[in-house]
Amino acid sequence: MPARSSSSVARLAAAGSRRLSTPAVTKHLASLKEKEAEAQKLMPFLPESLKKLAEFQTWELTRMEDFAARQPELLAELCARKEANPTVSGIVATTVEPRDPALCKYTVEGSVVHDVMGRLATMERAKATMYDGLFITLTPADKAKWKEKVIESMAAHHKKIKAMMGDTEWTPPEIVVADSDIPDKIPFTGSWAQ
Repeated sequence: MPARSSSSVARLAAAGSRRLSTPAVTKHLASLKEKEAEAQKLMPFLPESLKKLAEFQTWELTRMEDFAARQPELLAELCARKEANPTVSGIVATTVEPRDPALCKYTVEGSVVHDVMGRLATMERAKATMYDGLFITLTPADKAKWKEKVIESMAAHHKKIKAMMGDTEWTPPEIVVADSDIPDKIPFTGSWAQ
């Protein structure tokens, strides 16, 4: 995973300090920068197979800085919600009915499996509780990409229909996607790449 590009750094500088000014966002990005610095210190000593784990910290920091520049209000709200409920406490049902405890498999606390499963459970609770009611505001560039994908999808669908119909005279209708058909906001699903 490459280091931060100069365009990423320039984009962040152009975004201005207003976008990253909330204390929660600043704290979150500072935490990611610390983790990246720690990972970079370890890089020379890691075997090749583990270097990707350390490089992930640089990628994660770049991704979050980019998200902070694109969606500052959303990231501020997410950080505020995380500070209000740091462990994402709450019960999220994973089954329709309670299971018999005698049939449940448990992991040993402190093991890698237990730690990973605990983090996965936290992420699942976050999806079920923290992201509710949050939206990503689409920029004109986002709307253009969305419109392009809709047109490509409809064209592929028309092509399949034409292939199924064989040698008929059927002509697919013209694909028209009005700007008003593209929403201004979409629900946030927890993906920073949205």
